[in-house]
Amino acid sequence: MNRELIENKYLRWLFLALGFFFLSVGILGIILPVMPGVVFVIISGYFFSRSSHKFHDILINNRYVGKYIRDYYAGVPMPLRAKIFAILFTLISVVVGICLL
Repeated sequence: MNRELIENKYLRWLFLALGFFFLSVGILGIILPVMPGVVFVIISGYFFSRSSHKFHDILINNRYVGKYIRDYYAGVPMPLRAKIFAILFTLISVVVGICLL
C-alpha cells in the first residue's frame, strides 16, 4: 500500500475528512444489515493512508476490522464462511422486508 502522504495541506485535510466519513459509514454498515460495512472501512483505509499515518495505523491494527483491511491489501480473497454469512443475512433482510410490506 502506498503510504506516501499528500503534500498539499488542503487536499490532505480533505482526505482525512473523507477517511472519517467513510469510516462512519462503514461502522453503520457493520451494524445495519442493509448496507455493506467492510467496503467503506477499506475505502477509509485508503484515505487515511494518504492523509495520516497515525489514523491509518490505528485502523490497520484495530481488532475488529484490521484483519479485513490487511487481507485486502495482501490480496487474500474473502473467506467462504464470510461469504455464506453475507448471503444468508442478505436473504434474511429481503425476506423480512417483503413480509413487512
